[in-house]
Amino acid sequence: MKIDTSNVKKGTILKLDDVLYRVTDVSHTHMGRQGATYSFKIKAISTNKTKLVTYNAGTILEQAEVNTQNAIFLYQAGDNYTFMENDTGQMHEISAEDIEDVSSYLKENLDVFLMIYQSSVIGVILPMTVNYTITSTVP
Repeated sequence: MKIDTSNVKKGTILKLDDVLYRVTDVSHTHMGRQGATYSFKIKAISTNKTKLVTYNAGTILEQAEVNTQNAIFLYQAGDNYTFMENDTGQMHEISAEDIEDVSSYLKENLDVFLMIYQSSVIGVILPMTVNYTITSTVP
């Protein structure tokens, strides 16, 4: 699917040179008579390496077609997290390094969304709110 640089937002999944990247930051620059440019800080989904890319305004990029599925976080075993899709009952095991940004917020039986690209899970989307109980705090 094609997307214009002006429509790219934080969290968009781009496919550049057959590699999937998640946009982590977007900045827009316009200098006088020169055309506007968009700079994106992107993180490779497979390697977790980040880099900065810049494109002229109006450049068409390829957005990856990512599906989201309702799922439940079941449990953590070692460095793997296990999720089950609500609709199909299919189980997905994801390594801790693949979801390090959300792993500290997971608790058993939490409803989440799985981001699926070509039948493999590439990320987890947390719900807008999660209820936790404070067990200890500093006075």
